[in-house]
Amino acid sequence: FWLSELFRHCFAGEMEGSADWNRAESYWKERYVRSRKQVIKNKVEAVCWLVAGFAVLNGTDFIRVVALDERVNRFFLNIALLATLVILVIILYLIFWLALVHGVDWERIYKASGKDELAGSPHKPAVRFAIGAASGALVTAIVGYPLAVWPVWGFWTLPILGVLSMACLMMMHFV
Repeated sequence: FWLSELFRHCFAGEMEGSADWNRAESYWKERYVRSRKQVIKNKVEAVCWLVAGFAVLNGTDFIRVVALDERVNRFFLNIALLATLVILVIILYLIFWLALVHGVDWERIYKASGKDELAGSPHKPAVRFAIGAASGALVTAIVGYPLAVWPVWGFWTLPILGVLSMACLMMMHFV
């Protein structure tokens, strides 16, 4: 049992089977079981959102309607699609180009204050601009998509887009 080895290493002075040893072992076992339950709960919730998204996608015939229906406001749809493209490009820049190719910890750079050694990073202005641009693009997309398809579904636009958005987010559990 791998926890026993961990305890043996951490509590070298404690005797296996002592009260302190048993208390620590039960604590770590309980913590492990709780974390496993949380992971399983999160996966089940993600699957439920994906099923709901699939049902909404098929039930509304979303892709065909957005692509072919005359009632869709193409101006707002194109603006929202462009904003989504901007977000994806910024994600590629931050995660793949800066983090993986150059090994830059862009999250720490963004949060760095004047006292931190990362505050003077040459990447800081680019990271701050990228996060600001992604925020603006997100707001544009959040406003653009409902305006684009509102003439088709009316009030149901918001629940439909909400379920589809959550399904898209929950797909990341399986990537």
